[in-house]
Amino acid sequence: GTLPELTRAIVDGTGPFSPSQCHRLLESARASVSLEKRLEGLELEFDESKHAHGNVEQLLTKMHEKVDQLHKQILEERIAREEHHGSVQEKLGEHHATVGERL
Repeated sequence: GTLPELTRAIVDGTGPFSPSQCHRLLESARASVSLEKRLEGLELEFDESKHAHGNVEQLLTKMHEKVDQLHKQILEERIAREEHHGSVQEKLGEHHATVGERL
């Protein structure tokens, strides 16, 4: 017979198996279904975990990029400040020289 007919015969206990064989086959089928459901649950959890891990990696990448941008900005500001400070020092030096010349 077909699989559904055989399954029905096993469940009903009317198939080509003894009642104890039917019971063992039914328990085995239930265990297989239970195992399949547990595997599906684990696969779902794994996929969700993988997705969450991917989100964390993206977030960390963006944070590293932002830190790199801030570091570059700080360096540029420091260079600009040092250049400005040097320019001010130079102007003060010129100013002192002209004051000295005037005296």
